[in-house]
Amino acid sequence: MDSRPLLEVRGLSHRFGRFRVLTDVSVRVAPGRLTALIGPNGAGKTTFYNCVSGRYVPTGGKVVFDGRDITGMPAHRVARLGLLRSFQITNIFPGLTVLENVLVPLTLRAGRGMRFWRAHHRDPAFVERAEGILERLGLAEQAHRRAAELPYGDKRRIEIALVMALDPKLVLLDEPTAGMTPEETDRMIGLIRDLAARSGITFFLTEHDMKVVFSVADHIYVLHQGRVLAQGPPDEIRGDRRVREAYLGGSLDP
Repeated sequence: MDSRPLLEVRGLSHRFGRFRVLTDVSVRVAPGRLTALIGPNGAGKTTFYNCVSGRYVPTGGKVVFDGRDITGMPAHRVARLGLLRSFQITNIFPGLTVLENVLVPLTLRAGRGMRFWRAHHRDPAFVERAEGILERLGLAEQAHRRAAELPYGDKRRIEIALVMALDPKLVLLDEPTAGMTPEETDRMIGLIRDLAARSGITFFLTEHDMKVVFSVADHIYVLHQGRVLAQGPPDEIRGDRRVREAYLGGSLDP
């Protein structure tokens, strides 16, 4: 495994006016390892993701992705480099079929604009690639259904399929099981594990459900009041007294 981190965040700080949200946050994400970022509500997790993915320009520190300084780079340029984000709220095309949803980013990635989409969405090479992604995510049987008709958990998997169609190196998963039933959550845990092990994509997730975090993460960072409170493997984080206190005494138990 490459010893150089795929993502290295050094001394990241961010403020809104006089309100400081992040202070001197440093994080390293190794290629091939599934890293998690957790913390109580208001800890700064979303702001951290926004700074890393290019939605916000941090007020201090540096973000280095795959050896390249991307600090302050716009989100669309960050995405082109292979750092992509999956959001808490599904971002799919509800009026299209599941297959067509995946064909859209494949077409755009190939350099065709949306006005060429109808002409290229039946191209066998595009369709074969899209079907392969759907197969990997367990959506092959749903390929010709309208996305709007699917259960919430399947819509979240479509969103991940859209991200995978852009051939990412690193995916920021933002609350991937939010709003899911226990059964949907278990399926998502299995999917994340499988993709992390077999896809060659590195995943960095933030998640409130500790069952998910301790089931999939190799390394965990804990944010508290905008600072890194602790970091380490799951067993170490689970037993950390400071972390338990930050979570108000025991809610770390999955």
